[in-house]
Amino acid sequence: MASQSAAVDPRSQLAPNEITAFCAQIALILRAGISMPEGIAIMREDAANQGGKEILEEVSDHVERGEPLFMALDAVGVFPKYMVDMVEIGEASGRLDQVMDCAERHGLGVVLRLGYVWDYLGATETPKRFAAITKDDGPERKLWLEYSK
Repeated sequence: MASQSAAVDPRSQLAPNEITAFCAQIALILRAGISMPEGIAIMREDAANQGGKEILEEVSDHVERGEPLFMALDAVGVFPKYMVDMVEIGEASGRLDQVMDCAERHGLGVVLRLGYVWDYLGATETPKRFAAITKDDGPERKLWLEYSK
């Protein structure tokens, strides 16, 4: 899974309502067939405040270099780890649009649902399970994909 890197400046993490709004916008971009770099640029132009514009500028820089969205979010440092992990799983499964849509519609409840399924394994097993879901083509990934339909 991605590891949170240090942010360029000491910003705090985004609030849940900001993350939910971000998920809604990404879901809309993906459903519209807009490329991720173009979509992030549109979001940046429409951002209501300078802080949002700066965050989206950093995300845009990473995405335009060809990095996956989850790596861009991780590098910026204002998105919580569960959000980065959720985006990584969505990208790896080819269902980022559905993950973002569910996260927006359920106020990030999908994260808690995924957490409930896997977090019972504890701190040492959970990262292995997430890795199995995102990287391997084994039974855990197949079960997760079936569960997430």
